[in-house]
Amino acid sequence: MKLAHFERLAPICPVCRAAGLESRLQLGRIEKGTATEIEEGALLCSFAGCQREYPILLGIPILLSAIRAFIESSLLPILARNDFAPSTLSMLGDCSQPGSVFDTIRSHQSSYGYNHFQEFITASSRIPAESLNDTAGSLASLVRSAMSLAGAVPTGPQMDLGCGPGRATWEMARQLDEAGSDDLVLGIDMSVPLLQLARAAMSQQRVTFPLRRVGIVYDYVHAIVPKEHYERVDFWCCDATDLPFRDQQFARLAAMNVIDSLGSPLALLQSMSRTMMPGGCAMIASPYDWSAAVTPMEQWIGGHSQRSRNEGQSDAMLRELLTPGMHPQSIAGLSIAAEQDRIPWKLRLHDRSSVHYDVHLTIAAKS
Repeated sequence: MKLAHFERLAPICPVCRAAGLESRLQLGRIEKGTATEIEEGALLCSFAGCQREYPILLGIPILLSAIRAFIESSLLPILARNDFAPSTLSMLGDCSQPGSVFDTIRSHQSSYGYNHFQEFITASSRIPAESLNDTAGSLASLVRSAMSLAGAVPTGPQMDLGCGPGRATWEMARQLDEAGSDDLVLGIDMSVPLLQLARAAMSQQRVTFPLRRVGIVYDYVHAIVPKEHYERVDFWCCDATDLPFRDQQFARLAAMNVIDSLGSPLALLQSMSRTMMPGGCAMIASPYDWSAAVTPMEQWIGGHSQRSRNEGQSDAMLRELLTPGMHPQSIAGLSIAAEQDRIPWKLRLHDRSSVHYDVHLTIAAKS
């Protein structure tokens, strides 16, 4: 955790925030760190009636109200070693079998690692350079389209919600550098394995991750990431629907392919509106690939109730939510500034399979 981000963003206790209090977090124990970063330690709630502890693990502060349940469910990626030989990891994968936690982690790191760092992967006989350079549909191209459509934003910190391995966070930082700004960018996610890739890209400029061939056969590939813009970037583990920050704090918020990947899309929009400063903007991109395994159907934005006025169309439903007075649950303070439909986004599954999405991009402005 970078101390510059901690001091500038001044996070508040998520448990206290739910109770209507803005109790700042303060540094507690520091087990490992430098003058500018903390690798391992704890943050403490400053309110005497709370004083909850939030761990900093692997350089990532975990700022969640349900901290015990999260740590218990995430012990494998937190404690896992990453220095085993590829052949040993292959054997562990065979023993773990398809659908295991280990297999799920490798699958996610493969798909999202490739989508974020494709053009930086070291070419090999298995992965020719021409395929790595074909970045149409990558996350980088999607977020560049979003920033171009959004235009200028006020001075202030920016946040990438559901950052995964961090490429959109990096692209937002790149634009700030080009504009000569000294603002900071924070990437947040609840996937420790993906945040570990983001941290490696930031601190080592080298990312190693499993790339799936087929079934449970993986190659471990290396991406050499340019050392640019990372002094202004950090990555934290936070819930995008329950952000541990004060109101009206961020100038730009990005949610690239997130709204259909969490339990409450409406809570995400409300959280973005609450933490966005007047004049700021939200970049929301989604293919609306709804799944009841992730989001209860009642929480979907469209995708059902085709007998309704919008005939179940997700883009039309989102427009209503982002138009004041159009819907009983319209998001206060947000309105649509621009839209672009059917932007390609491609997610690699394995050597012979990719999912091709047509993403709907919405720019929402805060009044």
